[in-house]
Amino acid sequence: MRSTWPATALAVAFLALPAGASADTLTCELTGEFHGVTPGAPLVGGAGTYLFRTYNTYANPLQSLPTTCAYNGHPPVASTIRSRGSFVNTICGTFAVAGDPATGATQIEVGSAGVVVNQMTYRANVSGQLFVDRVNGASEGSDADGALAALPRGSCTSTTGAAAFEAAGAFTIAWNAP
Repeated sequence: MRSTWPATALAVAFLALPAGASADTLTCELTGEFHGVTPGAPLVGGAGTYLFRTYNTYANPLQSLPTTCAYNGHPPVASTIRSRGSFVNTICGTFAVAGDPATGATQIEVGSAGVVVNQMTYRANVSGQLFVDRVNGASEGSDADGALAALPRGSCTSTTGAAAFEAAGAFTIAWNAP
């Protein structure tokens, strides 16, 4: 990770297993935010929906490096990740998430290669493991690892809860084209 965060940050490990021998691979380091958390995440409990987007410039609240991804062994380049899904909150930002499986709900755009992921079904549990089930319509598989940390922007103890969380981390996924 490129950011130094307090030890209380949520750690999420990314795991995925390849379905076959010939696979596309994508490795990303990211800074971004869960935003549009609806309803806002309270101190304890609650569930709702979220949007996620990465930062791709230095002008972001984390003042860290932009998001970069390396596709099929090429050097890392500035990239953009957008996603939406649902969450179940345990304690202020320690939550389980499930990505919307619809085409276009999760997109990863890698520099001049363009959109290399246009559909990704994923889920993460509160113990920090992330499972990617499908990428671009193909079953997804191994060789993936990583971490994601999230900190609330605002207060989970307010009457509306925290509506956004800063995020930083890294992951690798591999999948076979359908």
